[in-house]
Parts: sequence; structure tokens; C-alpha cells
Amino acid sequence: MCGICGFIERNHKSSADLLADRARRMSEKIRHRGPDADGIWVKPETGLALAHRRLAVLDLSPAGNQPMISPSGRYVLILNGEIYNFADINRRIIADSQIEPIRKGHSDTEILLLAIELYGAVAAIKMISGMFALALWDQKEKELTLARDKMGQKPLYYGLCQEGLVFASELSCFKAFARNSWQIDNEALLLYFRHNYIPAPWSILKDVYKLEPGHLINIRAADIHSGAVSRIVSKPYWQLTTGDNGNSSASTQASLAENENELEQLLTRAISMQMVADVPLGVFLSGGIDSSLVTAIMQNLAPEPVKTYTIAFSEESYNEANFARQVADQLKTDHHEFLLTPRMALDIIPDLSRFYSEPFADASQIPSLLLCRLARQKTTVALTGDGGDELFGGYERYFQAEKLYQLLSILPLSWRQPLATAIDRPKLRQLLANTTLPGGPQTARQIVKMLELLPSADFATLYKTLVSHTNRPSALLSDSPREPETIFDRLNAYKKQPSHFARMMYCDLKTYLPDDILTKVDRAAMGASLETRLPFLDQDVVNFAMHLPVNHKIQGATGKILLRRLLCKYLPESLLKRPKKGFAVPMAAWLRNELKEWGADLLDKQRLQREGLLNHNLTAKIWYDHQHGKQSCERMLWNILMFQSWYESWRSTP
Repeated sequence: MCGICGFIERNHKSSADLLADRARRMSEKIRHRGPDADGIWVKPETGLALAHRRLAVLDLSPAGNQPMISPSGRYVLILNGEIYNFADINRRIIADSQIEPIRKGHSDTEILLLAIELYGAVAAIKMISGMFALALWDQKEKELTLARDKMGQKPLYYGLCQEGLVFASELSCFKAFARNSWQIDNEALLLYFRHNYIPAPWSILKDVYKLEPGHLINIRAADIHSGAVSRIVSKPYWQLTTGDNGNSSASTQASLAENENELEQLLTRAISMQMVADVPLGVFLSGGIDSSLVTAIMQNLAPEPVKTYTIAFSEESYNEANFARQVADQLKTDHHEFLLTPRMALDIIPDLSRFYSEPFADASQIPSLLLCRLARQKTTVALTGDGGDELFGGYERYFQAEKLYQLLSILPLSWRQPLATAIDRPKLRQLLANTTLPGGPQTARQIVKMLELLPSADFATLYKTLVSHTNRPSALLSDSPREPETIFDRLNAYKKQPSHFARMMYCDLKTYLPDDILTKVDRAAMGASLETRLPFLDQDVVNFAMHLPVNHKIQGATGKILLRRLLCKYLPESLLKRPKKGFAVPMAAWLRNELKEWGADLLDKQRLQREGLLNHNLTAKIWYDHQHGKQSCERMLWNILMFQSWYESWRSTP
């Protein structure tokens, strides 16, 4: 993994030294992504600069440094990520060209450049199985290509301002390029408060966008110089498709046992490729099905005990470390366990806004960052089990949504909508907040969520409401911008999927996975200069999963059927039978105790009035209700606090 950034100046009159100085200032902002080496390449006549920060994992010699120039001199490439199938691509190059290419080293970046020269940029990018964000300069066409991997594992932002085109792995580089050119996008802020992340293609800054997974853009330098481009539009080079929609495939026709064997072969190959590194590697182990399966196959391939890492909590109700320990003992790994205390969480919070680049409020970012920091003491590369839930049906909300939709469908919509309007009143919410209910504030929150679900006109609306942190994000802002449409609002994207379960998984693969889970993993790992690799997102594994019939993923109220069957080959079935907790943290208690002073300072009423972005009266009420136990508001408060923390850091950082 690495970090990349660059620009094309509109007024292309800067000297090589000035271009390099500007690129270096940007590059310094992402030093944590690549502490081992840095490089800059400039082209004064076009106002172009490319900068790269390197975390050396393959070919540790200077031959692997970037920017890298192709043998003919036509292409200049900067790449963040890993190309796992680089050996396969190299064999194809040799077969098609009938010669052994002359190489300076053995990095995957060099192989990709050779493929680009032989097949062209788009064709070569389509060949990649891996995680990447790249920028490619074509000296002949004077054209810049930006591309992002198929599942969105590596980030890439791009934007236009008066001074030109800018792109980077993180938003901090944009401020280093032009400090006063960027403003907060209130429409994106609405999406953030709804989801706790900002979905692609939006970012927190106006006129700055995330390149969507599986997309690329081509920009001619002349169009930037002339001002002919007011907005850059990306195009897909790959799209997520399903085979369970009338198309036949081997996996849709195969038996459960046959698909189990096929999945084992695919995962074994993916993990084998992702274990290739010239540095120490390990695996994150939570004790859940996904990480346990990755660990089991990895240990089966390794000649010695694999290093496994997990986080323990001092609050026992959140602690899964004992499950991870049991799996590690069974597989005989070299296990390392770290205890997360409230004091450690408080110490790590100031770093979150710096590493997460824009507002991000999945509270599991705290243990994720700590785990990456501690693992980095012994390891440079760590495999993870992320992606298994979205591909194989692992989230409890999938079953909740299906049951709720069946229940609500008993009443006609013409009855439910006026009923919801009649009973969803502020007085009722206040009554729930002031009433002692079995289960406490959590029960009140569930009742409010049911009231929000009641008027759902269709399943897509119900699922959007179910996964929203608030169904009224505009109430949190001082003004009322229009909330942009997302995949949740485009019903045609759902109708292509054969069942409600398939629709939910498809939606999560397009939004929640890249914009929450993969964002969390990338920023936490890069904040510690650690590379994470995700075998479940191997291209062949993804294609296989997308063509599986739903009943090979979900049966009754049980998900990940195929993964469970496969894991039983490596572990006793008793270790699989436990409730899923996820990477939850005791945020409600922390905000009333260890984090109370920090939160109160960020939510000071005068401060909010001075900043003018948030509804200070509503924010004060949410804080008061949580502190006095009237409602359990930790999820919404964490959203607000993470925005405030990011905004403070953004305004104060030069």
C-alpha cells in the first residue's frame, strides 16, 4: 500500500521546481501511507505533477520506487495498492509478445506498466485482480487516467478548482494544493448524518468527488488548461453483476457440496496470492466465521505458525477475545491479544479526524486503528475477513428487514401512512424518552425506528430507513439543503436482483462495504503504515459469490451457509455457534464518562452558533437526553462529534 497525489495546473507556467515543491507539500500530508520512500515526477509544459509515497512490500529495492516510467518512455505511473495476479499477467505478456521483457526489478507495478504498453490502459486495468488506485500519464496523448479497483478497497479523490485538477488518496492533499479553494458540501453532510459515512461519488468538499469502485476517468491536459471542463464524469470499466437472475452458471447449477469445494479452491488460491510479500505478514482474527476461515486456510498454507491479532475490551459484554483465543488455540497460531481501555480510546480519538480524511463515524474505527498500530509492531501486511458478510449474507439486519416487511405488509399502505402520521408526534417521542421501558432507552429507540418504518411504500424504502442512523438528517443542520439521491432511491437497481436478500446484499456491496467497511480498514491500516489484504474480495471469489443461488448463502434465519460448511473442515462446529457481535464498542457509557468532557467541548452552544453549520438547539437536546439517560443517543452523538472533530482539524490544519 502507498499514497498517491498529483495535479494539472490550469495556468501551466510554473517551473519544474515550483511544481515539485507543491507536489511535495501534498505528499507530506500522506507520509503515513508510505514512510519507506517518496518520489515526484513533473512535466512543466503541461503543469503536471505526480507524487508517490511508498510502503515497500514487494521488491524492497529502489527498483520498486515510483513514479515509474514504462520502457518506451510513453507512460508514467503511480499506483497505490497491490496487484495479486501480477505473475499471471506477466505470463500472458510473455506468451503474447513471444519475448521475455527486460525488467529492472520484480514489482507488480513494473508488470502493470508492461501490460499497459502491450494492451493499452483500459485493457490492462481490466486484467487486474487486486486493490488499487492509480494515476497514469500518457506522454503521447497528453492525457491523465485515474482508476480505482473493482470493489473500492483503495481510495481516490479528484476535484476541480480555479487553479486546476487535483487528485489524491486523501483530502488533506487538496488543502495543501490550494488552501482556500474548498468549501463544505451541505448536501454531502446530509448523507453523512444519515449513514455515518459519505457514499461515493460525494465527498465532504464541494466539487471534490470519490472515484467510484470499478470506474476510471480520462482527462486531457488541454481541456484543463482551456477551462473546457467544468465537471469530470467517470465511466465504469467493470460492474458488479449477479448470475442469479435467469442466467445459468456453474455455481447456480451446482449442489451445495460442489459449491463448497469450489469456494475452498478459490479462497485457497486467493489467500495464497495474498500471502506473497517480502515483509512479515499476519492476520486479524476476531473469532467470527470470516476471519476464522481466512486464518484456517492461511495456516494450512503456511510452513510455520501464522501471527494472529485480536482486540479485547475491558467491558465483558463487548469482549470477543476469548472466541478468537479458542480459534487460535485450535489452529495453533502465534496469537497476540491487545486490551482496549477507555483511556486508550480517549488517547486515540484526536488522530481519527487526521487519518480518516473526511467525517466518518463507524465507532469500530477506534479498535481498528489500535489493532493496526499494535500489529504493525510485528507485521507489515495483515489479511482480514472483511467482505464475507456482504457476499454471503451474514448481517442480522437482512433477516430483520425481511421479517419486518412481511409484518408491515399485512396492513395496506393506505392504512399505514396515515397511521404513521397520526402517531409519530413529538409528544409521543418525548413520552417514550421519559417512560421507563423494559430494556431501557434501547427499547424506546426500537419503537421509534418501527414508527419510521411504518409508512414504507416498498422494500427499498424500508431497507433505506432501517440502515439510516436518522431518517431526518436535515433537522441536524442549520439550513435545509436537498438530500442527494443514492442507490437506495433508485428502485431499478433493486428490481434487477431476484430476492429481497439479494437486493440488500447488492446494495451493501455498492455502498456500505466500500464507503464504511473498506474506508475504515484502509484509513486505520494506513494510519499505522500497515497493509491490509482482503481475500474475500478477490475477483474470482466475488464473481463466484455473485452467481450463487441465495439459498446457498441463507437458509431460514441462518446466513453464510457455505462459509459455515467450509469452516467445519477446519474447526469444531461448537466454535461456530455463537451470536455475532461485530467490532462494537461501549460508546454509550464512554460518552457519559471518559469522553464526556471532550464531547461537551465540541458541542458547546456558542461554538456551534459561531460555526453556523449545525442546529445547535437540537444538538444540545440530544446531548442532554443522553447524559441524563432519557434516550440512548450514542450513535447520533458519535456522528455529530466526529464531524465536529474533523471540522476543527480541517480548519486548524495549514
